[in-house]
Amino acid sequence: MDYIRNRKVGFSNFASLGNEADVTEADVIEYLGKDPNTKVIAAYVEMITDGRRFINVAASITPHKPIVLLKAGRTSAGARAVSSHTGSLAGSYAAYQAAFQQAGVLEVDSVADLLDLTQALDTQPVLTGNRVAIITNSGGPAALASDTLATHGLQITNLSEPTLIALRQHLNPAAQVSNPVDMLGGAEPPEYSLALEKTLADPNVDAVIVILVPQALVNPAQVAEAVCKGYKDSHKPVITCFMGEWSVGEARDILHAHGVPMYVFPESTGRVLGGMLSWAKWRNRSVEPSVTPVNLDQSAAKTILAANHSSNVLGEVRTRPLLEAYGIAVIAGEFASSAAQAATIAQKIGFPVVMKIVSPEILHKSDLGGIRLGLKDAVSVNTAYSEMLVEIASRMPEAHLEGVLIEAMAPRGQEVIVGMRRDPNFGPLMMFGLGGVYVELFEDVSFRVAPFSRQDAYLMVEQTRAGRLLTGFRGQPKADLEAVVDTILRLSQLAIDFPEIEEIEINPLLVMPQGHGALALDGRVILNRK
Repeated sequence: MDYIRNRKVGFSNFASLGNEADVTEADVIEYLGKDPNTKVIAAYVEMITDGRRFINVAASITPHKPIVLLKAGRTSAGARAVSSHTGSLAGSYAAYQAAFQQAGVLEVDSVADLLDLTQALDTQPVLTGNRVAIITNSGGPAALASDTLATHGLQITNLSEPTLIALRQHLNPAAQVSNPVDMLGGAEPPEYSLALEKTLADPNVDAVIVILVPQALVNPAQVAEAVCKGYKDSHKPVITCFMGEWSVGEARDILHAHGVPMYVFPESTGRVLGGMLSWAKWRNRSVEPSVTPVNLDQSAAKTILAANHSSNVLGEVRTRPLLEAYGIAVIAGEFASSAAQAATIAQKIGFPVVMKIVSPEILHKSDLGGIRLGLKDAVSVNTAYSEMLVEIASRMPEAHLEGVLIEAMAPRGQEVIVGMRRDPNFGPLMMFGLGGVYVELFEDVSFRVAPFSRQDAYLMVEQTRAGRLLTGFRGQPKADLEAVVDTILRLSQLAIDFPEIEEIEINPLLVMPQGHGALALDGRVILNRK
């Protein structure tokens, strides 16, 4: 409050909630969402106890009123600090990020960004596009501003010819009139006013950044007055960067009194306009309700889980029928407890086949040599069975080796991962990303809190590089994206219907070419029986 007061910016309300023994952040946000005197809601949050309520409350507000939020405890060290501070579980930061995305909350990285973005959203018109013009008296800050704009999804626009002609007629002949408009160090207040008027009138411009590096012969306060004159009655956002402190205090008071935000460093401009653009896109999006897939056999899934009541971990053999109950296709396969049975099953499925070790103690089969590929006949199946059990027994003697799973060799396709981990604050946290053995290496994953819409599932896929590969990257055939989205929605519904499922994972999910579906090649479940 002290920081804001010195910058001529006020609060409609200020609340510090302490340990939230009664009133929570969702309660206050809900109240402020209905408060006519509050235009923007800014929040510092350490933890959210009722994640689903927070998402519902925030999502009902953000289409008409922005929420800007700073989350502490994003790293493991920060989470420990938050936990010791509040005495509660912090939950995973991935869950918070997913919740903020689903609710349209604008997350920032620092207190400075929290205040900077909030001020701009409060005072400026809604940003309608990503095309920005820069007016400056120095090339260096303009270059830095251009970089940060590009980083945050905005672009330096091409000014129209009438604008360029008008600027050439009235500015210093040595000035650069193409965007950024560099009026040189000695630019006077009237030049700032004229340049701002002309760029704001340009149909190619959605927002303008005005930069001033103080010069001995130029009065920053007078430049601020000129900016306010040029900005008057504009329906496009204007933000300023007056670099310095001692010499620009009066200019800041003038700008803020007229509702024009002033920042000290050019990097702030991209973060602010990027946040404004994100909120504008959120307001204009089409809204879809969460969806429940059809043809789900909840009774069969319940029976499967009850039959395995003595175990907290379900390997692939026991996970396969659970997935099938919820309409998720699995690769053809059967369990075998002997070499002879394995050979019989392989002949029924058809060669070549895959052999996988089955053991409740072994979650990552490939790490211990528990997978054999391309077994072409009964002899090779018999041999592989004997060798695999001997090798794994020597490497992990404490493991109980139940037998093997014989599966058909998978067709060609792209491998992705679809999974769920139950977050203590938000509930089922769905994950999608690049699958197979490299999932931990590349960490190409995105998250959503279930339940969510089909639209959210598509966005979840699009956020990853794996999603780009599915859409036909560099001439590759398009994969069956619909099947991936359907699998995500079905697995999320399974997690919603059975709270005892702590984690569930399909890795890999093999995605075939468009129209040919997807197959679960491996999976596991971790249960919480408490």
